[in-house]
Amino acid sequence: ATQDAVNFMGAYGPTGIFLWEYNGPEDNYNDLLSSYCDGRFQDRQNPQCGVFEKENAMRSDRTWGDYYVQRKSSCYCQDLGSQLAVESVALNFFPSPTDDATYLKARAINEYTHVMQRAAGGSPATWLLEGSALAMECIMWEKIGRFASFSKCMQQGGDHGGIITGAMEALSTYSAQTGSPGGVLGSIGEDQFCDEQDGFKGRVYNDLGALAVFYAIQKASANGGGPGVGPTEAEAVTNFFTSTISFSGSVGAGFWLNIEPWAEMNYETGYPSDVPEGSGWRKALSDFTGYSDTQAFYSAFEEWALSATATDMANVIAATDSIYPSFQAPSLSSGFPFQPKLP
Repeated sequence: ATQDAVNFMGAYGPTGIFLWEYNGPEDNYNDLLSSYCDGRFQDRQNPQCGVFEKENAMRSDRTWGDYYVQRKSSCYCQDLGSQLAVESVALNFFPSPTDDATYLKARAINEYTHVMQRAAGGSPATWLLEGSALAMECIMWEKIGRFASFSKCMQQGGDHGGIITGAMEALSTYSAQTGSPGGVLGSIGEDQFCDEQDGFKGRVYNDLGALAVFYAIQKASANGGGPGVGPTEAEAVTNFFTSTISFSGSVGAGFWLNIEPWAEMNYETGYPSDVPEGSGWRKALSDFTGYSDTQAFYSAFEEWALSATATDMANVIAATDSIYPSFQAPSLSSGFPFQPKLP
């Protein structure tokens, strides 16, 4: 599954994949720990390297799966201040006893999407980070084998009873923000705080975020290059993740690989919402979708989402079940550039 994601989004690295056996004997982790702590993905001098990971894997009371990207980073002083360079990433998979092979495939594709995002750089909104990763699970529904179709993934995917259900619950839970500048995505979905306890925000980041990503792709197809001459929706899917064309309104304009980090970002204390219109991820999103700024995109998306039925959301892009076979992604390969220190 990870290779399918690599084939589409390109190879970024160095990247290591570590599958930690659930509740295994302690000796079973020796070889894995040796690779994990050999200096490529963790600090070789850290005496605590792998302690948490082994304890997490061996927990017999852990009923949940744990999947995340961990980066090895170094701080560098640049003209603009302290920045964080990502040297490598480790994909850590701690499956639960009930996580089957198709779920593992979905998580592998989701987490590798985050690897690509690390390579893309910048400080994009949380809903773009998490929503794009969840959207990729539905884009690759055929490769994963977890759902019978793209629309079924929209109805049943994610971790909140389906992406559509989660998105609707997000809009309902934060209804006070609907109609306000930025709406729910702009006021709730851009920044994620380490100590936040509101579990429903995950529905904004992931489910509403995935729906917004597909809406952006649909609009890129409709607006790119002018009515009737834009990319197909399947082409816009590819462009969103892999195109390096940045000209606003261009038929082939992309998003992720066209984020130019905002030069005044404070990488120690800054958040994605600090990025002004016309810069960074906001400019890349405007160029991709054809909207004048992110506020215009938020307003249009929320107006559509509040009136959309579940069927409308399941078919947010018309290509639906034929998306993946139409991919013609370029072969990309990259290391990790300077990365902002996200909170």
